[in-house]
Amino acid sequence: MKLPFLTSRFKALALAMALIPAPVGAAVLTQIVTAGEMGGNYPFFSETTPNGTTTITTTHHHENNPANSSAATLDGQGVATFSELRSRVFMDGPGALNGSSTASFEDIWTVSHPALTGTQGTMQLGFALSGLTTVLDTGGGTVTDDSFASIALRVDIGTTPANVLNFSSSLGSGATSFSGVTGSPTVTVPFTFTYGTPFDIRVDLRTFGDPDNHFLFFNSMTGISYYGGGTIGEIAVDFLNTATLTTIAIDGADAFTDLEAASLTDHSSIISPQIVPEPSGLILVFLGGSLALLRERRRVAG
Repeated sequence: MKLPFLTSRFKALALAMALIPAPVGAAVLTQIVTAGEMGGNYPFFSETTPNGTTTITTTHHHENNPANSSAATLDGQGVATFSELRSRVFMDGPGALNGSSTASFEDIWTVSHPALTGTQGTMQLGFALSGLTTVLDTGGGTVTDDSFASIALRVDIGTTPANVLNFSSSLGSGATSFSGVTGSPTVTVPFTFTYGTPFDIRVDLRTFGDPDNHFLFFNSMTGISYYGGGTIGEIAVDFLNTATLTTIAIDGADAFTDLEAASLTDHSSIISPQIVPEPSGLILVFLGGSLALLRERRRVAG
């Protein structure tokens, strides 16, 4: 029995997403999680440092080679601090089906201003991401298709987490970079907060790869699928170059604006008073100017 390829891919993607822990709320922690599907097995590894300010790094290696299946290797690496996340997932062998590695931090922030306590403010976070995707066939040659890779950045806010940013992009072979500075709103996230009231923030950086190695056969007696015969020998989605929190823009921030983190992380060097307009806002501004110009031309013509 051979299951449809797309069904397998979507199931694998859903599984990998489900294995990423949800934000826990009101915590200070850094975390690395790696999960995947290797030759019918589902390796999972998680390392968490609660209430700490130190960087955590983990490298782990899983290998599976049961009878009638091809060998498969999953290696996840990550670094997590309270202002920078790095993630890399590596798979090797024709029995590798999919794998993901996620680096996360969770912190508690409080924005204060002596004249604004209890009022609402607007904040926008900007992130920069850069990485390299490598896909090789079983002979070591470069592959430009027949595989799937992605990068995802998620931000949740509040002790009852509300997803405010879920940026993801499919990746091809080669270097990729996304910028969170002005002009690239795809990796910026605006949200409201209350001055003087602490709020929970959780940020996840996830690398994912699907080598597209198909089923060798399915054993109906045991219900176990065996994998092998795939054309992809190696896939690496390497964002160890980082996802860096580059900007904390607080609308109207001045010398009296302060951001305190429960992790004691100092973000003062990246706080700015400018909020980047959303694309829809820019479109409205453009349309408004165009309509005004059109009215003026009609008035003059009349």
